[in-house]
Amino acid sequence: MESLAAFSLAAAVIQVVDFSTTVLKQCLKATTSLKRSLASQPGKPVSQDISDILDLSVKCSSNADDLLAELSKLKIEPGGWRKVSKKYLQAVKRKQWLKEKQEKMERFEKVLNTRILVRLNTQSLKDAHQLEDLEENVKRLALGLEDGCNTVEKLLQAQSHQFISHVDRKFDDQERMRADRQRQKCFFDSLYFPEIHSHEEQISDAFEGTCKWIFHSEDETPRYQPWADFRNWLEKGTGAYWVSGKPGAGKSTLMKYVYEEKRTRELLDSWKGQNELLLIRFFFWSPGSELQKSSAGLLRSLVYQIATQWPALIDPATPDVTRQSDQSGFYESPSTLAAWTDRRLLSTLKLMLDRRPASAYLCVFIDGLDEFIGDEDLLLDIIRLFVSTPRLKVCVSSRPEQASREEFRRCYQLRVQDLNREDFAAIIQRKLIPTVRQWMDAEDDLFYGLKSLLIKKAQGVWLWLDLIIKDLIKGARDGDTFEELYARLERTPNNIKGLYNQKIQSIDPSYLEEAIGYFHILIVRSTIRYRFVVTMVTILLLTIAEEEWWSSVVDHNTSCFESTAFDSSCRRLEKRLLSRCAGLVEVQDVDDEEGLVVVRHDRNVDFIHRTVQEFLQEEHAAFFQKPSWYSKAIIKLARGCLGLASLAPEPDQEFFSAICYTMQLLRTLGYSPTNHNFEDEFRSVQVDLVNQVIRTMQRIYAAQDEGSSFYNDQRFVDEFLSRGHFYGNPPKNDLAFAAYFGCKEYVKLHLSKIAIFEESLVDFALQGYAVEAGFIPRLDAPDLVAYHLILLNLSHRGFDPNHLVHGNNHALTRWASFFRTTIYNFSSYSTSHQEQDLWVDSCIELVTRLLNLGANPDAVCFDGYDINIENVSIALYFEESLLSLFDRLPAELAHRLQGMKAVLLSAGAERYRRFSSIDLHGVDMGSRRYWISSAQSQQLNDSIHPNLNEEADPAWLKAGKKFQVVENPSVKRFFEDFIANLSEEDQMDEQEQSLLPEPP
Repeated sequence: MESLAAFSLAAAVIQVVDFSTTVLKQCLKATTSLKRSLASQPGKPVSQDISDILDLSVKCSSNADDLLAELSKLKIEPGGWRKVSKKYLQAVKRKQWLKEKQEKMERFEKVLNTRILVRLNTQSLKDAHQLEDLEENVKRLALGLEDGCNTVEKLLQAQSHQFISHVDRKFDDQERMRADRQRQKCFFDSLYFPEIHSHEEQISDAFEGTCKWIFHSEDETPRYQPWADFRNWLEKGTGAYWVSGKPGAGKSTLMKYVYEEKRTRELLDSWKGQNELLLIRFFFWSPGSELQKSSAGLLRSLVYQIATQWPALIDPATPDVTRQSDQSGFYESPSTLAAWTDRRLLSTLKLMLDRRPASAYLCVFIDGLDEFIGDEDLLLDIIRLFVSTPRLKVCVSSRPEQASREEFRRCYQLRVQDLNREDFAAIIQRKLIPTVRQWMDAEDDLFYGLKSLLIKKAQGVWLWLDLIIKDLIKGARDGDTFEELYARLERTPNNIKGLYNQKIQSIDPSYLEEAIGYFHILIVRSTIRYRFVVTMVTILLLTIAEEEWWSSVVDHNTSCFESTAFDSSCRRLEKRLLSRCAGLVEVQDVDDEEGLVVVRHDRNVDFIHRTVQEFLQEEHAAFFQKPSWYSKAIIKLARGCLGLASLAPEPDQEFFSAICYTMQLLRTLGYSPTNHNFEDEFRSVQVDLVNQVIRTMQRIYAAQDEGSSFYNDQRFVDEFLSRGHFYGNPPKNDLAFAAYFGCKEYVKLHLSKIAIFEESLVDFALQGYAVEAGFIPRLDAPDLVAYHLILLNLSHRGFDPNHLVHGNNHALTRWASFFRTTIYNFSSYSTSHQEQDLWVDSCIELVTRLLNLGANPDAVCFDGYDINIENVSIALYFEESLLSLFDRLPAELAHRLQGMKAVLLSAGAERYRRFSSIDLHGVDMGSRRYWISSAQSQQLNDSIHPNLNEEADPAWLKAGKKFQVVENPSVKRFFEDFIANLSEEDQMDEQEQSLLPEPP
């Protein structure tokens, strides 16, 4: 009852503060007006009673601010049971404080109300001279007192029509300002995601006194290899600076240090002069969520940071931005925005960069390019955009991989491992030697020899050094002599993979299978590219997934998760995890040992570095030979995630994301990377777990009518539509829900039980395929094959492949939607050739089947493509036949899809592409859109390939891409000439633009 009392008190205080602050603001306005009027009269100081009123007003306002600030901490924002639990504890602790502040607020209100009324009553208001000097609104307040008004509330109600009109105008102004703020907030909220800076916060801080060399000149730094002066680049340089280094060399730590270090801003001051400077950053993280390792996450983060620092760039009153908002999604309504796509994000980013005032300078830091998952060409195009933009420079870091070496070969650059030896010496001297001296006494020259050997064997890799320092400290603590420590170091492999292998070999054989199971879970979790990755692997998740506790989830007995037994299970699992995995896995430290059990154990479990995962997959393939390893890890993750969802007190955003993530996991259950046949033993498991998902949703949504389904709950509808569902209404039954998420075994089983087949089921499967694979082109072959198998099953029941589905103001047939999504997904993500073959075989079978059902081989689809040429952004809109999609594929991909192309050709398909309009945007020209004639369309088509039969990559308009920075001189000249020949007669007006469909 204590917690309920605390929350009840908080709610009551909010009501008091809300009313009181309204009245107080009106009182403050009146008293401030009095002070301003009287103080403006020379030689007439403000009287003591007015001074007292003003002092009291200030104290009252301060008390209200304190109270509102405290209440804002107790406000439950979207975020799920974790945040609810923390608010619960805070409310209990602050109960007495809230009560005292509430009582104090009420006393202030009464005293201030009385003092204002007394002051105005006693003021001589009939003196005409005084009336002329008082502000008009104060006069009316005072005259109202003479008419018998004895409270501030009644006094305000008794004002003249003129005063009310004045107030109405002020309220209208305030409402417009509020609406603008709400639109800005909606814009910011649509970009923000919880993990936007979480990886950066997890990166280790630079050890005290290290990394300072980055700000030294070349002459001041001991150089083992040539490097470009970073300080000089900050002060005078342009373009890109590339920080490269071996895996584990400390690139991310260095990038974090540089971004946070004040000297970076001091040196950049020389570059920007008297102008304004903004620093923004993004840290890629491949084991993280989709947004932490994708172009969408990078763009959302950068646009968010620019917009929050320079909100004028998104001012809805600015005409250019308002027009552009139709395309980039700035302000579509005060509360909602269309889901962000790479295209909209790129358009928005480019617009912001173009619209910057001449006094705005920007420096961008992007860490971990090698951890990016997706289209590398797109990532490099974004960096090229930064490099080509005036008053902007970018610092990036990555491993020295071929693509990066080629891209940045002419840029300023350094290699971390060539420059961090002095840092290593400092770390050994301050961290290792003093600790070891506690357990042994040795001569200084012996320690010097130990330090020299450590630096030599580390080869510039900080991760190796850190692991060995921990190992040597443990040895000293366990009683090793100095000679034994030195011998241990000599036996240690010089490279990080050798060190990892040594640790694997140290695992007790009886523990190895359990350790491998943990490795499997972490690897599957880190390689999943789904959109709704809502949680890392945690001690809480792993414990819930255990058989002992999973039965409680099935029985909806969630109260047991606060029991002492569950707490003990979590602690025991953590000990086993750390002891079995030989130091290759770490657990996040606990923040609050006294908190709730579910909060205390909601701590991340991960590899100590992503090189561990790479090592396991490259050097220990035997760990992944059993066909069932993948599916067993999926089951653990799905159970744990669904168990976490079952703890939700209400169906909030986190709950819905957990449900979506669970369904996405279940889609590939039964798939094996070493055996592409889906295993029979897991078919029933998928059906059982999907049923458990549905039961959990029904319980959490808890419809008012016992027989009512959660599919009719508006909260479910709103969440579903907000997650990128473009084509129609959310599913209304279990079968449609499972089809949308590609759970083929569930669909196959239940489809066999229904006599009447509704074709809308096809649309839900296609919607899921398009949103999951097309909107987020990151799915692997098994996900896509799952959808193909569902569509094959449905095709045997018969459906019209030429039926129209609608979305994004344009229409596609079912057949065209499937084909386009398939081609685009294939071109956007590079899976292994083995998986590509699996995928292509599945596609050929389904394409053949749909053509046999009467699919139109000449169906068309719509698209748009953005090109950046120096200071001009070009957006092209067109429609094309399915066969023409192949012309836009790079030669290698087109070759791998030649089987699909052959099936299409055998059905009589023809090439067709018609460009309809072109958008131009530039600082000097603003925004314009033109119609494109047939002759101009043919010009554009001819420019893609000089000869359509030529086996060469297209110069531009590549399938699967939405944006390209054009650097090819001949392509540049072509577009410059094309733009120069556009006629003003073909320029569209706003009405014509509003009728055009936007591309998907």
